[in-house]
Amino acid sequence: MKDPAIRGTTAISLLLLTSSLALGACSTSRPASYGLPERPPPGVAAGLETPRGHISFQPPFLPISLEFDGQSLKAELESKIITPIGTVKLGGSTGEVLKQDGKPLPAEPADVTQLIVCQQGSNGQTCDATRINTGRKITVEMNGKFVQEVERNRIVIHASPGSSVKLTDNGPPSKKDDVRGPARADIEEFDFHATSPDTDVDLERSQGGVHADLRYDHVTGVLSMINGAKLAPYDVYSWSKPGKPTDYPGEAECLAVEQDKWVERLDEDQLESEHIIVCVKTSEGDLGYLLIVPNRELKPVAYFVYSYTWVR
Repeated sequence: MKDPAIRGTTAISLLLLTSSLALGACSTSRPASYGLPERPPPGVAAGLETPRGHISFQPPFLPISLEFDGQSLKAELESKIITPIGTVKLGGSTGEVLKQDGKPLPAEPADVTQLIVCQQGSNGQTCDATRINTGRKITVEMNGKFVQEVERNRIVIHASPGSSVKLTDNGPPSKKDDVRGPARADIEEFDFHATSPDTDVDLERSQGGVHADLRYDHVTGVLSMINGAKLAPYDVYSWSKPGKPTDYPGEAECLAVEQDKWVERLDEDQLESEHIIVCVKTSEGDLGYLLIVPNRELKPVAYFVYSYTWVR
């Protein structure tokens, strides 16, 4: 007959072993010999600027008139290139634009301009922010008078209630902005499973990304792109072929993908593969690729996701 203390120690050891096995079964692991670049050590990307994104070809847009009522901008013409951000304010003498919670309003990628209209005499405390989704040059007029010409980034103007603001297309971006110089690589790895901490993830989070791109539903096991991010599955990238992938798409290949090929999620047939390789376009306009390895033995299905993004 075993000593009670020994029996207790054995029981605890078995419990710890069982718990360890259970935790191990809840996740997937990085596939070996997939030829993937290693993720850089934490902190390497600290202090880098917010990614600019990239400017693709965009056709001219129609003139857009906005009316400022003292609280917000009202678009005279509904347009996909105008998106309200909300009420903001200017911070101190620096002119930094702050959100309502006091945090700085993040900069936008290169193909987005922020239009900030503040009420005259309010010391920058009442401002309305709008996103203008075009990488083209913009001419800004207020009450029929020229204000300024901008190419990207941020416009701040002061107006009285009843003022009208007109945005006019003023040509393509400068040639120097079409040149695609060296990109910063952002490598992320995710283990999605029923008890994993990640739900919405930013594929550029180590390089100053500001929007989540990929979502995992812990109940259904569904993977989907969010906030306008898209992916493009192709046989040429071996997503449906057996074996271990050794060749991944480059930035130029993903840039060449036709617009109608980009989708928000893969269908069930595509997810039946041992591994899936897709091009990805993030919500901030950067390109990259994903390696998705499903684990169908777990319910809901778990995924190892490797993400490589060219951040500009």
